[in-house]
Amino acid sequence: MLAHLSFKGKALAYIKAQTANKIRDFIRTKESNLRMVRQELHKIQQSIAAAEERYLMQPDLSAVVYKKVMTAMKVEEATLQTKVAELTCSDQVFLDKHDLIMSSIGDVQASFNRFSILQKHRIVRTVQLENFIDVLLF
Repeated sequence: MLAHLSFKGKALAYIKAQTANKIRDFIRTKESNLRMVRQELHKIQQSIAAAEERYLMQPDLSAVVYKKVMTAMKVEEATLQTKVAELTCSDQVFLDKHDLIMSSIGDVQASFNRFSILQKHRIVRTVQLENFIDVLLF
């Protein structure tokens, strides 16, 4: 069954070409995206600092509201830091991951056989759950 999920020939070549183009586009725009993300990160960090100062200076502010706002801003800050890390990553990392994924979808059965038992069980459970949902919906 897994052999039928593998891509071969023209299909694999098409997927490789399309994804390689997307990676090249991403690499081309990486610097400008990095600048924008860093600006957003700086703004959110300033907002966090201002909110902390406001909370300390105005004791009548609700602790519940403060925690809710701070949690949302901290989540946004963490998301932006993750984006910065991705954008500062070496271009070769993206190309290496692309090659790894392309080899995996070229031979799904061999990839599956390299997985640990735990990983295999996760895949089987996911496939079973999706089939169960499909049966319920149709």
